[in-house]
Amino acid sequence: TITIQQLLMHRGGFTRDYADTIFDETFTSDNPDKDYDHVINHVLGCTLVYPPDTKTKYSNLGYALIGCAIERCTGASYQQLVDIFITGKLGTGF
Repeated sequence: TITIQQLLMHRGGFTRDYADTIFDETFTSDNPDKDYDHVINHVLGCTLVYPPDTKTKYSNLGYALIGCAIERCTGASYQQLVDIFITGKLGTGF
């Protein structure tokens, strides 16, 4: 079991990045289900590089998983939430 806290602290045991380099091309804000499914399928198929909560290793994969959790819990896209809670508050929304 890997917790959100472990992911936030880069202690989930994941690799730094995705094994497939086409992920950036696949990630599109116009189809969030495709993004979610891609991340989840990748996570389910990957091998951890160490047991969770034993080492700290920066992981973009862990943060992508957090983004998926945020989208599923809120029902909004990650970009919408960034616009509302970060750039919108700064007056620099895109």
